[in-house]
Amino acid sequence: MRLQELLENTTPGEYVYHASYLPNLTKGLQSVISRGLTPSKEGYAGPGVYFAYDPEGGYYHVSKEDATLFRVKWADLANKFGTYPSHPNGIERDADEIIVPGTVPASMLEVEYFPGEWWDLESALASSRGPVDEAEEPTRIKLNNNEAAKAWIERVYAKYPTTMQNNHVMVWGEGDAQQFAMFELTPSFSKRGAVEVKWFQAYPLRQGVGSRAMKELQTMAREDGIALTLFPWDKGQVSQAKLTKFYKGQGFAPIQKGGKSMAWETIEEAESYQPPTINVGDEVKVGKFKNRRAEVKGFTTDKNNQPVLKTDKGDQQLFKPRITKLMKEEDLTELFDPKTSFPLEWSEWYAGTSEAHAEAYDADGRTIDISFVPTGNDKVIEIVFKRGGSYDLTGKGDAARVMATVVNAISIYLQKYKPPYVAFSAKSTGGRASAYAAMIKRLARGYELLTPEEYPEEVTDFLEFLGSDKPFILARL
Repeated sequence: MRLQELLENTTPGEYVYHASYLPNLTKGLQSVISRGLTPSKEGYAGPGVYFAYDPEGGYYHVSKEDATLFRVKWADLANKFGTYPSHPNGIERDADEIIVPGTVPASMLEVEYFPGEWWDLESALASSRGPVDEAEEPTRIKLNNNEAAKAWIERVYAKYPTTMQNNHVMVWGEGDAQQFAMFELTPSFSKRGAVEVKWFQAYPLRQGVGSRAMKELQTMAREDGIALTLFPWDKGQVSQAKLTKFYKGQGFAPIQKGGKSMAWETIEEAESYQPPTINVGDEVKVGKFKNRRAEVKGFTTDKNNQPVLKTDKGDQQLFKPRITKLMKEEDLTELFDPKTSFPLEWSEWYAGTSEAHAEAYDADGRTIDISFVPTGNDKVIEIVFKRGGSYDLTGKGDAARVMATVVNAISIYLQKYKPPYVAFSAKSTGGRASAYAAMIKRLARGYELLTPEEYPEEVTDFLEFLGSDKPFILARL
Protein backbone atom coordinates (compact mmCIF):
# COMPACT_ATOMS: atom_id res chain seq x y z
CA MET A 1 0.00 0.00 0.00
CA ARG A 2 1.35 3.45 -0.87
CA LEU A 3 2.16 5.98 1.89
CA GLN A 4 -0.59 8.32 0.73
CA GLU A 5 -3.16 5.52 1.09
CA LEU A 6 -1.83 4.72 4.59
CA LEU A 7 -2.19 8.33 5.61
CA GLU A 8 -5.73 8.51 4.31
CA ASN A 9 -6.59 5.51 6.51
CA THR A 10 -4.95 7.03 9.61
CA THR A 11 -6.50 10.47 9.80
CA PRO A 12 -5.95 11.95 13.30
CA GLY A 13 -8.95 12.05 15.59
CA GLU A 14 -9.80 14.92 17.91
CA TYR A 15 -6.69 14.26 20.02
CA VAL A 16 -3.19 12.91 19.44
CA TYR A 17 -1.00 11.46 22.21
CA HIS A 18 2.55 11.70 23.54
CA ALA A 19 4.09 9.57 26.31
CA SER A 20 7.01 10.78 28.43
CA TYR A 21 9.05 9.17 31.19
CA LEU A 22 8.80 11.40 34.29
CA PRO A 23 10.59 9.66 37.20
CA ASN A 24 9.32 12.42 39.51
CA LEU A 25 5.82 13.50 38.48
CA THR A 26 5.90 16.86 40.26
CA LYS A 27 9.28 17.92 38.87
CA GLY A 28 8.39 16.56 35.44
CA LEU A 29 5.15 18.54 35.26
CA GLN A 30 6.98 21.67 36.45
CA SER A 31 9.42 21.24 33.59
CA VAL A 32 6.70 20.73 30.97
CA ILE A 33 4.74 23.74 32.27
CA SER A 34 7.81 25.99 32.04
CA ARG A 35 9.29 24.63 28.80
CA GLY A 36 6.49 22.78 27.00
CA LEU A 37 7.18 19.55 25.12
CA THR A 38 10.43 20.26 23.29
CA PRO A 39 11.62 18.45 20.14
CA SER A 40 13.98 15.53 20.65
CA LYS A 41 17.36 15.93 18.99
CA GLU A 42 17.15 12.49 17.48
CA GLY A 43 14.41 10.23 16.18
CA TYR A 44 13.86 7.72 13.43
CA ALA A 45 12.40 10.53 11.30
CA GLY A 46 14.65 13.27 12.66
CA PRO A 47 14.18 15.92 15.39
CA GLY A 48 10.63 16.62 16.62
CA VAL A 49 7.98 15.93 19.23
CA TYR A 50 6.50 12.53 18.37
CA PHE A 51 2.76 11.98 18.81
CA ALA A 52 0.59 8.90 18.20
CA TYR A 53 -2.91 8.58 16.78
CA ASP A 54 -4.23 6.80 19.90
CA PRO A 55 -3.16 6.31 23.55
CA GLU A 56 -1.73 2.83 22.97
CA GLY A 57 0.44 4.12 20.14
CA GLY A 58 1.87 6.68 22.56
CA TYR A 59 3.53 3.88 24.52
CA TYR A 60 5.74 2.86 21.58
CA HIS A 61 8.79 4.70 22.98
CA VAL A 62 8.02 4.39 26.73
CA SER A 63 6.54 1.42 28.57
CA LYS A 64 2.99 1.89 29.78
CA GLU A 65 4.02 1.29 33.40
CA ASP A 66 6.62 4.09 33.31
CA ALA A 67 4.82 6.58 31.06
CA THR A 68 2.98 9.79 31.76
CA LEU A 69 0.56 10.35 28.87
CA PHE A 70 -0.18 13.77 27.39
CA ARG A 71 -2.68 14.69 24.71
CA VAL A 72 -3.34 17.72 22.52
CA LYS A 73 -6.09 18.58 20.06
CA TRP A 74 -5.00 17.79 16.52
CA ALA A 75 -6.70 20.91 15.18
CA ASP A 76 -4.66 23.10 17.57
CA LEU A 77 -1.41 21.50 16.42
CA ALA A 78 -2.30 21.83 12.76
CA ASN A 79 -3.26 25.50 13.19
CA LYS A 80 -0.04 26.33 15.05
CA PHE A 81 2.52 24.46 12.93
CA GLY A 82 0.76 23.74 9.65
CA THR A 83 1.01 20.36 7.90
CA TYR A 84 3.31 19.03 5.22
CA PRO A 85 3.25 19.34 2.20
CA SER A 86 1.19 22.56 2.17
CA HIS A 87 3.68 23.86 4.76
CA PRO A 88 7.16 22.51 3.86
CA ASN A 89 8.40 22.91 7.45
CA GLY A 90 5.12 21.84 9.02
CA ILE A 91 3.94 18.68 10.80
CA GLU A 92 4.86 15.44 9.09
CA ARG A 93 3.18 12.12 9.69
CA ASP A 94 3.25 8.51 8.60
CA ALA A 95 1.03 5.54 9.30
CA ASP A 96 2.21 5.28 12.93
CA GLU A 97 3.32 8.68 14.19
CA ILE A 98 2.98 12.42 13.90
CA ILE A 99 6.17 14.49 14.05
CA VAL A 100 5.76 18.08 15.28
CA PRO A 101 8.74 20.29 14.31
CA GLY A 102 8.62 22.72 17.26
CA THR A 103 7.89 23.06 20.98
CA VAL A 104 4.31 22.26 22.00
CA PRO A 105 3.34 24.78 24.75
CA ALA A 106 1.90 23.55 28.05
CA SER A 107 -1.27 25.58 27.53
CA MET A 108 -2.25 23.23 24.68
CA LEU A 109 -1.66 20.02 26.68
CA GLU A 110 -3.65 17.82 29.02
CA VAL A 111 -2.25 14.97 31.12
CA GLU A 112 -3.91 11.68 32.06
CA TYR A 113 -3.74 12.06 35.83
CA PHE A 114 -6.02 9.09 36.57
CA PRO A 115 -6.97 6.38 34.05
CA GLY A 116 -9.36 8.04 31.62
CA GLU A 117 -9.24 11.41 33.47
CA TRP A 118 -7.55 14.26 31.62
CA TRP A 119 -6.44 17.29 33.64
CA ASP A 120 -4.89 20.61 32.71
CA LEU A 121 -1.23 20.66 33.75
CA GLU A 122 -1.56 23.29 36.49
CA SER A 123 -4.24 21.27 38.30
CA ALA A 124 -2.22 18.08 37.91
CA LEU A 125 0.90 19.77 39.29
CA ALA A 126 -0.97 21.07 42.32
CA SER A 127 -2.50 17.62 42.86
CA SER A 128 0.87 15.90 42.67
CA ARG A 129 2.14 18.12 45.49
CA GLY A 130 -0.68 17.17 47.84
CA PRO A 131 -2.99 19.55 49.70
CA VAL A 132 -0.42 21.13 52.03
CA ASP A 133 2.91 22.63 51.08
CA GLU A 134 4.49 23.00 54.51
CA ALA A 135 7.11 25.43 53.20
CA GLU A 136 4.33 27.77 52.15
CA GLU A 137 2.41 27.36 55.41
CA PRO A 138 4.94 28.04 58.17
CA THR A 139 2.20 28.98 60.63
CA ARG A 140 1.02 25.36 60.85
CA ILE A 141 2.87 23.91 63.84
CA LYS A 142 3.48 20.20 64.23
CA LEU A 143 2.60 18.98 67.71
CA ASN A 144 4.80 16.60 69.65
CA ASN A 145 3.87 13.40 71.50
CA ASN A 146 2.58 11.73 68.36
CA GLU A 147 3.94 8.23 68.94
CA ALA A 148 0.43 6.72 68.89
CA ALA A 149 -0.34 8.57 65.66
CA LYS A 150 2.88 7.32 64.03
CA ALA A 151 2.19 3.74 65.13
CA TRP A 152 -1.33 3.92 63.71
CA ILE A 153 -0.06 5.29 60.39
CA GLU A 154 2.38 2.37 60.15
CA ARG A 155 -0.50 -0.03 60.81
CA VAL A 156 -2.63 1.50 58.03
CA TYR A 157 0.27 1.53 55.57
CA ALA A 158 1.02 -2.11 56.41
CA LYS A 159 -2.57 -3.03 55.55
CA TYR A 160 -2.45 -1.00 52.31
CA PRO A 161 1.18 -1.28 51.09
CA THR A 162 0.45 -0.53 47.41
CA THR A 163 1.60 2.94 46.36
CA MET A 164 0.82 5.21 43.43
CA GLN A 165 2.28 8.69 42.87
CA ASN A 166 3.95 8.47 46.30
CA ASN A 167 0.61 7.81 48.05
CA HIS A 168 -0.74 4.60 49.53
CA VAL A 169 -3.74 3.11 47.74
CA MET A 170 -6.88 1.15 48.60
CA VAL A 171 -7.93 -0.90 45.55
CA TRP A 172 -11.20 -2.67 44.81
CA GLY A 173 -12.14 -4.63 41.69
CA GLU A 174 -10.21 -5.30 38.51
CA GLY A 175 -9.97 -4.04 34.94
CA ASP A 176 -12.50 -1.45 33.84
CA ALA A 177 -14.45 -1.94 37.09
CA GLN A 178 -11.44 -1.13 39.28
CA GLN A 179 -11.89 1.52 41.96
CA PHE A 180 -9.20 3.00 44.17
CA ALA A 181 -8.50 5.73 46.69
CA MET A 182 -5.09 7.34 47.25
CA PHE A 183 -4.18 8.75 50.64
CA GLU A 184 -1.24 10.13 52.62
CA LEU A 185 -1.16 10.25 56.42
CA THR A 186 1.02 12.23 58.81
CA PRO A 187 0.87 13.20 62.50
CA SER A 188 -1.65 16.00 62.78
CA PHE A 189 -0.68 19.63 62.28
CA SER A 190 -3.53 20.91 64.43
CA LYS A 191 -4.47 18.34 67.09
CA ARG A 192 -2.16 16.51 69.47
CA GLY A 193 -2.18 12.73 69.08
CA ALA A 194 -4.35 12.86 65.95
CA VAL A 195 -3.52 11.85 62.37
CA GLU A 196 -3.73 14.30 59.48
CA VAL A 197 -5.23 12.97 56.26
CA LYS A 198 -2.80 15.06 54.25
CA TRP A 199 -3.94 13.76 50.88
CA PHE A 200 -7.11 11.90 49.91
CA GLN A 201 -8.48 11.28 46.44
CA ALA A 202 -10.81 8.63 45.03
CA TYR A 203 -11.37 7.27 41.54
CA PRO A 204 -13.80 7.15 39.85
CA LEU A 205 -15.53 10.23 41.22
CA ARG A 206 -19.11 10.26 42.45
CA GLN A 207 -19.48 6.50 42.85
CA GLY A 208 -19.12 6.20 46.62
CA VAL A 209 -15.42 5.27 46.50
CA GLY A 210 -14.36 8.22 48.64
CA SER A 211 -17.02 7.45 51.25
CA ARG A 212 -15.98 3.80 51.30
CA ALA A 213 -12.28 4.61 51.73
CA MET A 214 -12.89 7.22 54.42
CA LYS A 215 -15.11 4.79 56.29
CA GLU A 216 -12.28 2.25 56.27
CA LEU A 217 -9.86 4.82 57.72
CA GLN A 218 -12.42 5.79 60.36
CA THR A 219 -13.06 2.13 61.25
CA MET A 220 -9.34 1.56 61.82
CA ALA A 221 -9.03 4.85 63.72
CA ARG A 222 -11.96 3.93 65.95
CA GLU A 223 -10.30 0.63 66.88
CA ASP A 224 -7.25 2.49 68.23
CA GLY A 225 -8.95 5.64 69.52
CA ILE A 226 -7.28 7.89 66.92
CA ALA A 227 -8.77 11.21 65.83
CA LEU A 228 -8.42 12.35 62.20
CA THR A 229 -7.86 15.87 60.93
CA LEU A 230 -7.70 17.33 57.44
CA PHE A 231 -7.83 20.51 55.39
CA PRO A 232 -10.27 20.52 52.42
CA TRP A 233 -8.09 21.35 49.46
CA ASP A 234 -8.89 24.52 47.51
CA LYS A 235 -6.82 23.91 44.35
CA GLY A 236 -8.37 20.76 42.84
CA GLN A 237 -11.10 19.95 40.36
CA VAL A 238 -13.68 19.70 43.16
CA SER A 239 -14.36 22.99 44.94
CA GLN A 240 -13.42 23.46 48.57
CA ALA A 241 -17.09 24.07 49.44
CA LYS A 242 -18.13 20.71 47.98
CA LEU A 243 -15.22 18.93 49.66
CA THR A 244 -16.18 20.50 52.98
CA LYS A 245 -19.73 19.29 52.53
CA PHE A 246 -18.47 15.79 51.66
CA TYR A 247 -16.29 15.63 54.78
CA LYS A 248 -19.14 16.89 56.96
CA GLY A 249 -21.14 13.96 55.61
CA GLN A 250 -18.33 11.69 56.87
CA GLY A 251 -18.59 13.12 60.39
CA PHE A 252 -15.86 15.80 60.23
CA ALA A 253 -16.50 19.20 61.80
CA PRO A 254 -14.52 22.49 61.79
CA ILE A 255 -11.89 22.57 64.54
CA GLN A 256 -12.52 26.28 65.11
CA LYS A 257 -15.56 28.34 64.24
CA GLY A 258 -15.02 29.90 60.83
CA GLY A 259 -11.87 27.83 60.20
CA LYS A 260 -11.26 25.44 57.31
CA SER A 261 -9.35 22.69 59.15
CA MET A 262 -11.64 19.84 60.20
CA ALA A 263 -11.52 16.98 62.68
CA TRP A 264 -13.25 13.65 63.21
CA GLU A 265 -13.10 12.05 66.64
CA THR A 266 -14.02 8.64 67.95
CA ILE A 267 -16.90 8.62 70.40
CA GLU A 268 -16.97 5.96 73.07
CA GLU A 269 -20.61 4.93 73.21
CA ALA A 270 -22.01 2.56 75.83
CA GLU A 271 -24.25 -0.17 74.47
CA SER A 272 -26.96 0.60 77.04
CA TYR A 273 -27.73 2.66 80.15
CA GLN A 274 -29.47 1.42 83.27
CA PRO A 275 -30.99 4.31 85.23
CA PRO A 276 -30.92 4.09 89.03
CA THR A 277 -33.94 2.74 90.88
CA ILE A 278 -36.32 5.47 92.07
CA ASN A 279 -38.60 4.76 95.03
CA VAL A 280 -41.49 6.54 96.66
CA GLY A 281 -40.01 8.92 99.20
CA ASP A 282 -36.88 9.72 97.18
CA GLU A 283 -35.93 13.35 96.76
CA VAL A 284 -35.57 15.02 93.34
CA LYS A 285 -34.73 18.60 92.34
CA VAL A 286 -37.31 20.41 90.20
CA GLY A 287 -38.05 23.89 88.89
CA LYS A 288 -36.40 26.06 86.27
CA PHE A 289 -33.03 25.94 87.99
CA LYS A 290 -33.48 22.41 89.38
CA ASN A 291 -33.00 23.66 92.94
CA ARG A 292 -36.40 23.05 94.54
CA ARG A 293 -36.70 19.90 96.59
CA ALA A 294 -39.59 17.58 95.81
CA GLU A 295 -40.59 14.19 97.22
CA VAL A 296 -41.60 11.31 94.97
CA LYS A 297 -45.15 10.21 95.78
CA GLY A 298 -45.77 7.80 92.89
CA PHE A 299 -45.35 7.00 89.21
CA THR A 300 -47.40 7.24 86.01
CA THR A 301 -46.98 7.72 82.24
CA ASP A 302 -48.00 10.54 79.91
CA LYS A 303 -49.96 10.35 76.65
CA ASN A 304 -46.79 9.22 74.83
CA ASN A 305 -46.23 6.39 77.31
CA GLN A 306 -43.19 8.17 78.79
CA PRO A 307 -42.41 7.82 82.55
CA VAL A 308 -43.63 10.59 84.89
CA LEU A 309 -42.84 11.12 88.56
CA LYS A 310 -45.72 12.24 90.77
CA THR A 311 -44.29 14.54 93.43
CA ASP A 312 -45.50 16.93 96.09
CA LYS A 313 -44.52 19.70 93.65
CA GLY A 314 -46.55 18.30 90.78
CA ASP A 315 -45.91 15.84 87.91
CA GLN A 316 -42.35 15.74 86.55
CA GLN A 317 -41.16 14.14 83.30
CA LEU A 318 -38.44 11.63 84.12
CA PHE A 319 -36.68 12.07 80.73
CA LYS A 320 -36.49 15.16 78.55
CA PRO A 321 -36.35 13.21 75.25
CA ARG A 322 -39.01 10.66 74.34
CA ILE A 323 -37.93 7.03 74.44
CA THR A 324 -39.05 5.67 71.08
CA LYS A 325 -39.41 2.04 72.10
CA LEU A 326 -41.91 3.06 74.80
CA MET A 327 -44.18 4.84 72.34
CA LYS A 328 -47.38 3.35 71.02
CA GLU A 329 -47.67 2.25 67.37
CA GLU A 330 -50.05 5.07 66.47
CA ASP A 331 -47.63 7.61 67.94
CA LEU A 332 -44.78 6.17 65.87
CA THR A 333 -46.82 6.67 62.73
CA GLU A 334 -47.12 10.34 63.61
CA LEU A 335 -43.41 10.42 64.49
CA PHE A 336 -42.45 9.62 60.90
CA ASP A 337 -45.04 11.83 59.21
CA PRO A 338 -43.18 13.60 56.33
CA LYS A 339 -45.51 16.58 56.75
CA THR A 340 -43.49 17.49 59.86
CA SER A 341 -40.14 17.13 58.07
CA PHE A 342 -37.63 19.98 58.05
CA PRO A 343 -37.07 21.34 54.49
CA LEU A 344 -34.58 19.26 52.51
CA GLU A 345 -31.80 20.49 50.21
CA TRP A 346 -30.35 17.96 47.75
CA SER A 347 -26.78 18.15 46.49
CA GLU A 348 -26.43 18.54 42.70
CA TRP A 349 -22.81 17.38 42.75
CA TYR A 350 -23.83 13.77 42.18
CA ALA A 351 -26.33 14.39 39.38
CA GLY A 352 -26.54 11.42 37.05
CA THR A 353 -25.30 8.86 39.60
CA SER A 354 -27.05 6.87 42.31
CA GLU A 355 -25.05 8.63 45.04
CA ALA A 356 -26.97 11.47 46.65
CA HIS A 357 -26.78 13.69 49.71
CA ALA A 358 -29.62 15.56 51.38
CA GLU A 359 -29.29 18.22 54.05
CA ALA A 360 -31.67 19.95 56.43
CA TYR A 361 -31.41 22.10 59.54
CA ASP A 362 -33.21 21.49 62.82
CA ALA A 363 -34.78 24.19 64.98
CA ASP A 364 -31.42 24.90 66.65
CA GLY A 365 -29.57 25.26 63.33
CA ARG A 366 -27.78 21.90 63.56
CA THR A 367 -27.18 20.16 60.25
CA ILE A 368 -29.08 16.95 59.47
CA ASP A 369 -27.09 15.01 56.86
CA ILE A 370 -28.62 12.07 54.98
CA SER A 371 -26.22 10.29 52.59
CA PHE A 372 -26.99 7.58 50.03
CA VAL A 373 -23.79 5.83 48.95
CA PRO A 374 -23.66 2.93 46.45
CA THR A 375 -21.67 -0.21 47.26
CA GLY A 376 -21.76 -3.86 46.18
CA ASN A 377 -21.49 -3.10 42.44
CA ASP A 378 -23.98 -0.25 42.91
CA LYS A 379 -26.77 -2.70 43.85
CA VAL A 380 -26.73 -1.80 47.54
CA ILE A 381 -27.31 1.73 48.79
CA GLU A 382 -25.91 2.43 52.23
CA ILE A 383 -27.91 5.08 54.06
CA VAL A 384 -26.10 7.15 56.70
CA PHE A 385 -27.72 9.97 58.64
CA LYS A 386 -26.39 12.27 61.33
CA ARG A 387 -27.33 15.42 63.18
CA GLY A 388 -24.62 17.91 64.06
CA GLY A 389 -21.99 15.28 63.21
CA SER A 390 -23.48 12.76 65.67
CA TYR A 391 -25.18 9.50 64.76
CA ASP A 392 -27.54 9.90 67.73
CA LEU A 393 -30.74 11.45 66.36
CA THR A 394 -33.10 10.49 69.16
CA GLY A 395 -31.45 11.98 72.24
CA LYS A 396 -32.03 15.68 71.57
CA GLY A 397 -34.95 18.01 71.07
CA ASP A 398 -37.13 17.80 67.97
CA ALA A 399 -36.43 14.05 67.68
CA ALA A 400 -39.79 13.45 66.03
CA ARG A 401 -39.19 16.06 63.31
CA VAL A 402 -35.64 14.85 62.78
CA MET A 403 -36.78 11.27 62.22
CA ALA A 404 -39.58 12.51 59.98
CA THR A 405 -36.97 14.40 57.95
CA VAL A 406 -34.85 11.26 57.56
CA VAL A 407 -37.85 9.17 56.51
CA ASN A 408 -38.92 11.85 54.03
CA ALA A 409 -35.45 11.92 52.42
CA ILE A 410 -35.30 8.12 52.21
CA SER A 411 -38.78 7.95 50.68
CA ILE A 412 -37.86 10.53 48.02
CA TYR A 413 -34.66 8.68 47.19
CA LEU A 414 -36.29 5.24 46.98
CA GLN A 415 -39.06 6.54 44.72
CA LYS A 416 -36.52 8.07 42.34
CA TYR A 417 -33.78 5.41 42.17
CA LYS A 418 -35.52 2.18 43.30
CA PRO A 419 -32.28 0.39 44.34
CA PRO A 420 -32.44 -3.42 44.71
CA TYR A 421 -31.16 -3.22 48.30
CA VAL A 422 -30.79 -0.56 50.97
CA ALA A 423 -28.72 -0.92 54.12
CA PHE A 424 -28.05 0.97 57.34
CA SER A 425 -26.88 0.11 60.82
CA ALA A 426 -27.30 0.98 64.49
CA LYS A 427 -26.03 -0.10 67.85
CA SER A 428 -27.61 -3.44 68.66
CA THR A 429 -29.25 -2.09 71.79
CA GLY A 430 -30.95 1.14 72.76
CA GLY A 431 -33.51 3.50 71.33
CA ARG A 432 -31.77 4.06 67.99
CA ALA A 433 -32.20 0.43 66.93
CA SER A 434 -35.82 0.50 68.08
CA ALA A 435 -36.46 3.70 66.19
CA TYR A 436 -35.00 2.17 63.05
CA ALA A 437 -37.15 -0.91 63.41
CA ALA A 438 -40.19 1.35 63.57
CA MET A 439 -38.91 3.37 60.63
CA ILE A 440 -38.59 0.20 58.56
CA LYS A 441 -42.28 -0.46 59.05
CA ARG A 442 -42.93 2.95 57.55
CA LEU A 443 -40.77 2.12 54.52
CA ALA A 444 -42.00 -1.45 54.17
CA ARG A 445 -44.54 -0.68 51.44
CA GLY A 446 -41.94 -1.27 48.72
CA TYR A 447 -39.20 -3.09 50.66
CA GLU A 448 -38.94 -6.02 53.03
CA LEU A 449 -36.51 -6.52 55.90
CA LEU A 450 -34.18 -9.48 55.32
CA THR A 451 -32.99 -11.97 57.90
CA PRO A 452 -29.23 -12.72 58.06
CA GLU A 453 -29.87 -15.98 56.21
CA GLU A 454 -31.37 -13.99 53.33
CA TYR A 455 -28.51 -11.48 52.93
CA PRO A 456 -27.30 -11.37 49.29
CA GLU A 457 -23.65 -11.47 48.28
CA GLU A 458 -23.81 -7.79 47.30
CA VAL A 459 -23.99 -6.65 50.97
CA THR A 460 -20.62 -8.26 51.87
CA ASP A 461 -18.73 -4.95 51.62
CA PHE A 462 -21.28 -3.21 53.82
CA LEU A 463 -21.21 -5.91 56.51
CA GLU A 464 -17.40 -5.98 56.53
CA PHE A 465 -17.16 -2.56 58.19
CA LEU A 466 -20.01 -2.88 60.72
CA GLY A 467 -18.14 -4.12 63.78
CA SER A 468 -20.66 -4.64 66.59
CA ASP A 469 -23.41 -2.58 64.96
CA LYS A 470 -26.69 -4.19 64.01
CA PRO A 471 -27.38 -4.28 60.25
CA PHE A 472 -30.72 -3.52 58.64
CA ILE A 473 -30.88 -4.84 55.06
CA LEU A 474 -34.00 -4.23 52.97
CA ALA A 475 -34.77 -5.75 49.57
CA ARG A 476 -37.07 -4.20 47.01
CA LEU A 477 -40.28 -6.19 46.50
